[in-house]
Amino acid sequence: MIVGVDIDTWKLTLCAVSESMVAWETATLRRRGESLLDAILGTQHAVPVAVTRLGIASAETDPTEYHVERGRGQHRKADFDLGAIYGATCVALGRRTPDAHVASMDVPDWKRAVTAAVGIKTARGRPGNANVPKVVANEACRTLLRERGLDPSRLSPDELDAFGIAYAASAVVVPA
Repeated sequence: MIVGVDIDTWKLTLCAVSESMVAWETATLRRRGESLLDAILGTQHAVPVAVTRLGIASAETDPTEYHVERGRGQHRKADFDLGAIYGATCVALGRRTPDAHVASMDVPDWKRAVTAAVGIKTARGRPGNANVPKVVANEACRTLLRERGLDPSRLSPDELDAFGIAYAASAVVVPA
C-alpha cells in the first residue's frame, strides 16, 4: 500500500492506494488560533492516528511507502512554515512505520504523472504536463478515480491532490 500525503500548515490529507482500494484520511494538526509550534507537535499524534485509520479502512497491512508533497508557500515565511510541517510529518511517518520508505514528491511530478495517464500532453507532444493548473490536474485525478469505479464528485481538492501523489508514486514503483 502506497500513501500520498498532501500537506499544508494546519492539516494533512492522506490517500492510500493499492490494486484493490483507495482510502482517504485527514490529520488535523492544529485548530484556528493555535501556533505553528502546535501544528509541528500535532504531527506526532495526528499522523500515527490517521495512518492507523487508513489501515483499518483498507483492511490491509501497514503502508510500504509514503510520498509527501513538498509544497511551496505563497511567500517566503509560508515556505518556512511548510518546511517545518514537512519535516515533522516525515519524522512522524517514519516513527509510525519504521520499515516503510518515506520520500518527497514535488507538485510538478504528480501533475505530470496524472495528466499523462489521461492523455494530456505538453505543447511539444510529450506525455504529461507539469504546468497545467491544479484544477486540470484534479480533473485528471477524477478521471482516474472514475476508471477505478469510484465516484469522485464529493472529494475535496486536497483529497484529489493526495490521490494524485499516491497514483504518481505507484506509477513510478510498478515496473513498466
